[in-house]
Amino acid sequence: MLLEQGKIKFLQYMDTIDRSPQTITGYNKDLTQFNKYIIKKYNCKTHIQNITSQDIEDYLVYLKKEKNYAPASRSRNLYTIRSFFSWAYKKNIITRNISLSVESIKLQQKERIYLTHNEIEKLLKSIKHPLINLVVRTLYMTGLRVSECLNLTLNTVDLNKKVIHVISGKGNKDRIIPISDKLYLYLKKYIEKDRPSVNSNIFFATKNTGKLSSQYINKTLAEVTKKLGWSKKVTCHTLRHSFATRLVEKDINLVQIQKLLGHSNLKVTSIYTHSNINKLKSAVNSIYKNNYMKNIKKLKENSEYKIDFNEFITLLITLQENKHKLLDILNSFKTKTIPKYVLPKTFITRSIHILEPLDKMIIDFSKENNISEKEIFTIALIELFRKYGYEKEIERLIKIK
Repeated sequence: MLLEQGKIKFLQYMDTIDRSPQTITGYNKDLTQFNKYIIKKYNCKTHIQNITSQDIEDYLVYLKKEKNYAPASRSRNLYTIRSFFSWAYKKNIITRNISLSVESIKLQQKERIYLTHNEIEKLLKSIKHPLINLVVRTLYMTGLRVSECLNLTLNTVDLNKKVIHVISGKGNKDRIIPISDKLYLYLKKYIEKDRPSVNSNIFFATKNTGKLSSQYINKTLAEVTKKLGWSKKVTCHTLRHSFATRLVEKDINLVQIQKLLGHSNLKVTSIYTHSNINKLKSAVNSIYKNNYMKNIKKLKENSEYKIDFNEFITLLITLQENKHKLLDILNSFKTKTIPKYVLPKTFITRSIHILEPLDKMIIDFSKENNISEKEIFTIALIELFRKYGYEKEIERLIKIK
């Protein structure tokens, strides 16, 4: 089967299992570009069975050096290719999933950029375009993805009940987002006085084209932040991060934040706990302020306390002397590192039967943690053998990075 034909059948399969239109569009874009690369490389159309892992590795190099793709974009392309070859293998189009032999792309964990409430106020005052100003305000006060916001209709924004219905969001999931009293006033004014009379059901409608584009909004944000002299790169997604960060700072439960943001996995939501980590650092640093001895003295003078605070003085001195180590420990709580193993590079192919729910977990885990399915099985087997009687054999086999 030709790669182009396989791509069409794969996208049809994605539609039958109810993948979101955005996901299918993204897969189509990635696989179309991969197909063009393969045709150019071999100067002809190529069958799926003839594609090698080296072709995929060469393509990733091409994306890096020729297209200047960032690691995250290259990783997304690799995930798409892996999904395609996994499907082809399950459908017996190929006898071996060669994409599993391709090493995952290492992604640097970057701190999410967000704006403080004061910065948001400055930003809004600087955006002169009324509709873009309202959209930016809505993004910040709801945490909507920009695609979700721009696809809102007069039917999905219920001002009477003060809720927004997100239909077929990312992952083809629906959710309900409450409209705050403050945002309600802006949206009500827009509907009653400012919305143009156009033949469009889009909520944030324009006179000429009927709908704003995310590119236009991001361009406006870039121009405004440049005028403000900010070094931060502010996009529509930055507003979503800012919304989530504000909720964390208000000590809102992570599960509730997950529901508002529409995350399928709580691990994704946990990236916004950076503000809590900063609070912990502040709390630790406050221990070392000069007045902590005075505070202990006050406690000792209070007859209500029957504790020998001299032992705590020793503890505080120890904390002060080892404060950097303590901060490292606090920072280590942010993420759990998945082990990486170096094994002798001799592989065999083994077919196994696996329950569908477990297979879905493997695919989801691979995507969320940017590791191949081969690495998942390797780690699982090593941990299993190490725990149940083969510890010495495993230690002889592997080297832990």
